[in-house]
Amino acid sequence: MEGYRAEKFIEYTDGAEPLTEMDTDFMLKTLDHIKVFEDGTLLVVFLDGTEIECKNEEK
Repeated sequence: MEGYRAEKFIEYTDGAEPLTEMDTDFMLKTLDHIKVFEDGTLLVVFLDGTEIECKNEEK
C-alpha cells in the first residue's frame, strides 16, 4: 500500500509548480485520509505521509 501511495503522490506532483494559493483539486488528489478525534481534532494525512493536525481553538 505504501508503494501505491508513493507512486500516486509522484504521479500527481511530477512537474508541479509551487502553490501560491490553496488548490483544492491538488489537495484532494494527494489526500490519503482524515482522522477525527473525540475532542474535535482533525489529523489530515497525505499520500507522502505528511500529517497536519487541526485543533478547534474555540472554548
